[in-house]
Amino acid sequence: MDVLNITELLKGVDCNIRENVLLSDITRWKVGGVAKILIEPNSVSGLSALLKIFHAEGIPKLVVGSTSNLLFSNEGLNIPLIQIGGALSDVKIKGNKVVCESGIWVPGLARLLASNGLSGLEHICGIPGTLGGLIYMNGGSQRKGIGSHITSVTTIDDNGELRVYLNNECGFAYRASTFQSKNEIIVSCELELTPKDPKEIKREVLSILRSRRLKFPNKLPNCGSVFVSDPAMYADYG
Repeated sequence: MDVLNITELLKGVDCNIRENVLLSDITRWKVGGVAKILIEPNSVSGLSALLKIFHAEGIPKLVVGSTSNLLFSNEGLNIPLIQIGGALSDVKIKGNKVVCESGIWVPGLARLLASNGLSGLEHICGIPGTLGGLIYMNGGSQRKGIGSHITSVTTIDDNGELRVYLNNECGFAYRASTFQSKNEIIVSCELELTPKDPKEIKREVLSILRSRRLKFPNKLPNCGSVFVSDPAMYADYG
C-alpha cells in the first residue's frame, strides 16, 4: 500500500489523515502494532467520497468505531483504517423520535436521552463504544438490545450510496443484525423512545452504572463482557 498515493487521492476529501499510528494508543485493549494510515471522516459526504475513491481504485480498507471489541495484532495494519468517531455524532430530537449519527459515544447518548426525558435505552449507559458498533451487533445489557427501539438504519455502501433499512429489514436478534453480512457502513439510525420523568431515568442510569463498576475494571485496559448470554439459554440455565 502506497501511503503517499492514498493521501494524494484523498486531497479535497472531508477527512483527517494520520500516518504511522500506534494501534495501542487508540484501542481499548491497549495492544497492537502500527497502522500505516488512519482516516477519520469529518462528514457523511466525506465518507461517501473516500469510499467511492477506494472502490474505483480497488483499495481494501478496515472500518472501526471505538474498537471496544477489537483485538489488534502487534504486526500492525498495512491497509487503510477508517475510524468513525466524534465528527459523525450529530443528534436531532423531535418529540420521542431521535436521529443519531453512528460516531456518537454510547454513554454520552444515554445521558442525552435521559436529560431529555426519553426512556428505553437506559441499559446502554455503561457500554464503552460508539453507536454504529452497538447497532451492528444489536448491543445492550440487562438482556436487552438496541434494535427494539430502532425504527430505521441508514448505511453507506462501497459506491458511496446511502441505503435505508426499516426495523423489520435489520434482522435484529441476540447480538446480531443483517449488517454483519453486508459490506456497508452504518452512518445513522432513527430511534423511537418513551417519554418519562428525567429524574426517574437518571436514577435508573445511576443504578446501572453502580452495578457495572462492580463488574468491570474501568481503570484497566478491557473491553467489557465477552461472555454469551443468549436468551434462548435462560430457560435451561437461568
